[in-house]
This record gives sequence, C-alpha cells and structure tokens, in this order.
Amino acid sequence: MRLIRLLVDHAPAATSATHALAALMYLGAARLPGRINELGELTVLAEQDRSRWDASLIAEGLALLERSATGTELSVYHIEATIAGLHASARRAADTQWAEIVGLYELHLKLRPSPVVALNRAMAVAELEGPAAGLAAIAAIPGAERLRDYPFHAAALGELELRRGNRDVAARAFSECARPRAQRGGARVLGATDRGEHRLTHAPPKAATTLGAKGDQQQNSEGVGLGVRVPVETRGHDRC
Repeated sequence: MRLIRLLVDHAPAATSATHALAALMYLGAARLPGRINELGELTVLAEQDRSRWDASLIAEGLALLERSATGTELSVYHIEATIAGLHASARRAADTQWAEIVGLYELHLKLRPSPVVALNRAMAVAELEGPAAGLAAIAAIPGAERLRDYPFHAAALGELELRRGNRDVAARAFSECARPRAQRGGARVLGATDRGEHRLTHAPPKAATTLGAKGDQQQNSEGVGLGVRVPVETRGHDRC
C-alpha cells in the first residue's frame, strides 16, 4: 500500500493504470476485516458484515478509481477495480449491480482471457439469472480443463447445484474441492466448502431452491466470488 501510494503521488509513475491498480488494492484492503470469521476461515462476500469494511479505504479507493479514468488507457486493473468498486458501493449484497459486473467480466475476457476470469463471470451470471444459467456458463468455459485443480471451480459447481436442489451432486463437488485443502496440511482456506457441507447436512432438502435470480448471493468474488465474490477475484479475488 505504501509503495503504490508513492507511485501514484510521483510522476511519471502516476499513470492511469497505476491509479487503477491503487484503487484495486485500496478497495480490496477495505474489505479485509469482513473476509475472515472468528475461526480464521474465508467468509463469502454475501455473508460478510459490511459494517466491518473500512469506509475510509473505500472512499480513497473510489477516488483513485475516478482519477484512473483520465486518458484513453484501459487496462485489466481498470476493470478489476471497477468490479471491486461496485461491490464496495453496495450497501447490501442484494444491491449489487450484477448486470454491470457480468459486462465488465466480458470486457476483461476480451482484454486478457483466462478460465478463472470466465469462472468469475459465470458466478456473476448465476447471481443475475439464476444457478442454471451459471452452470451453463461454467460448462461453456473454453479450456475448462485448466480449472480441474482449482478448488474454487468445484466449490462453484457445488454451490450452484445446491441452489438448484441437487444435493447429491453438490456433495460430490464439495468433497472434491475439500481434497486439495487436505493436501495442504489441513489449512482451512475453503470456508465456502465447509459452509456447503454444513448446509448439506443441516438444511432442509428444498432450502436451496428458494433462491431466485435476485435472491442468489455471490460467494467469492472473493475466491471465485464465491467472490465462491468471487471477491470478486478475476485472479480469484472477487468472490470473497
């Protein structure tokens, strides 16, 4: 944070892209207090206590984002910071402007395509149009085989299948994304997985089917958003 502040305060480093990167860092840091629960697990974006977000860092991040709009340059930092700004500006998860976020991910895919960005877009589609649309978007990701060992891919599948009421399919997906976690010596980095397994054990069978397109909530971001939110990340940051 100190280094990026030095860059934006001193020419010639204070470029449009530098301001966008600074905005992304400030907006991400602002949400850190809400990303980890009392057990040290990641908390998905929709479940974070937004009153714990740092309002001063959000204000500074949005100001930096505004300054990044000068000139004609458009970088992936501009896109990622704009997505982060939309999340940070939403007072409630239900207020999130998912249509704009989907469009921004599509623009990101044109500038720098990757399966992880496509997965984030798919989760945003699920928030906008419902879990079936999100699953269809995941199935259509080019190069999806590259996501095979990416734990948030299985977490996304599990979450969306659970929302559709397909509990057995969701259970298999959650088990798959828990496997790499165990290989990391038990580090509890997949809060979405643990929550999904808990919901499979304790939730009524039709609980997931009560969530419509507007009721669906992002996970990630900040992993895939779930923020899985997806942060919320284009590199895995947007979904938590």
